[in-house]
Amino acid sequence: MFGFTHHTGELPPSSEELAAAWRPYIETCIAAFGPERAMFESNFPVDKGSCGYAALWNAFKRIAAGCSAAEKAALFAGTASQILPAGIDLVSSRLSGRGAGMPGCYASATARRAPIVSAAS
Repeated sequence: MFGFTHHTGELPPSSEELAAAWRPYIETCIAAFGPERAMFESNFPVDKGSCGYAALWNAFKRIAAGCSAAEKAALFAGTASQILPAGIDLVSSRLSGRGAGMPGCYASATARRAPIVSAAS
């Protein structure tokens, strides 16, 4: 899916495999825009066709391993909390499939502010 072949394997990809495949793209985005304008997000449950939820987020953690604590805070929640409408609980929204991780939410939020690049989806 999306140029990757993870969905064709007999087993779902591990977080190590995902991190290796995605690292060049994600690190390029973070380097170009900075952690204050990038975020990790998922498109679950749609992404289930190519990887597991835990593997996806663990891949993001592997990619961010070399980042400072402040950079990790921005990438995993801070940037999202700055662009999403007030009152959205990021954790509940992500788990329910509303808000964080939904492209429409980013489109409406980014229309009001400087462009935000989603580091992965």
